[in-house]
Amino acid sequence: MLGVLALSLGQPCVAAETKTVEVSAKQMDEALAGKKTHTYMVISKDEVVDMEGRHFAPGKAKAYLKKTKPEKKAAFVFLLADESLVETVRLMADAFSDYGAKVMVVRKMEKGGITVQAPADGTGAEAGQRVLKLVGTPNPASTSARDKLPAMAARPEHLKPGKLSPRVRYKFVADDEVVAAAERTEKLFLSPEPPDWAAHFDSVAFLQPGAMKHMADLPGLNGSKPMIAQVELRAGVAKLEGRLLNATDQFVPVAGRIRELLAADGGGTVRAISSAEMNHWWTFIGFDIEEPVFAIESKGGKYVFIVGWLRNHVFCLDELKALPAK
Repeated sequence: MLGVLALSLGQPCVAAETKTVEVSAKQMDEALAGKKTHTYMVISKDEVVDMEGRHFAPGKAKAYLKKTKPEKKAAFVFLLADESLVETVRLMADAFSDYGAKVMVVRKMEKGGITVQAPADGTGAEAGQRVLKLVGTPNPASTSARDKLPAMAARPEHLKPGKLSPRVRYKFVADDEVVAAAERTEKLFLSPEPPDWAAHFDSVAFLQPGAMKHMADLPGLNGSKPMIAQVELRAGVAKLEGRLLNATDQFVPVAGRIRELLAADGGGTVRAISSAEMNHWWTFIGFDIEEPVFAIESKGGKYVFIVGWLRNHVFCLDELKALPAK
């Protein structure tokens, strides 16, 4: 069973009573089927950003929804930079439910797994009240070690990921999409020719803590948004810093630094992520591993950068050897 935090919304919503209920993974999967999902990143108590890079204040959520007109009766997913920001989502509940939201889903960025919507029909609520549930559970579109893997017949061996470990969830895409993204990755980070930076960035990219350790002195990061994650390791709780890049002039120095580091260690090779690398990275990310995603291993063995793509643009950057041991 999965722990679910449910908001039973009376009027006004900010006075709603918070209850804890449980919903099975099967119920989650059934609730997600055929549903549209809108995703938002809650950066602070004063700032939210959508997947198109549009920023709005939580107190202006109604005006934002009126302007952007997201599909009604969808699942609205909120990614939290910090656990305390759950309260910020609560304060936006009335605006989103008035817009037709059947459910609001929250996950913390520092936890593994990705959220999907929960059924919104009355669990834990008094009669006549609307219910918005906050839940963390696997994405049913992803593959686990128990599932049959796709054939991957049209991709070369070095672009076939390693065997999935029991705790890892991985979302595959078409072979031609992977091959094309691998070529873009090589041109961006390994080609001697200067890349077209703007063509590879679109509004938002996550600079994960491993890659961030190589970027601390970059002046171009001054306008980026800090994201602090607390990760439970065998040695204790580690506090790690990443950044949300939301402008091309933030992305360019980061990508340039990665090019410099790889070149200084003899260049690199673009390949799929190995089983051991997936298992290690899973500890530190707040989402399922989704293709197109690659490892760039430097020839000198000093670096293993991770590059994830979304809609032909870089969406995630990390470096595995800079992450602490599990």
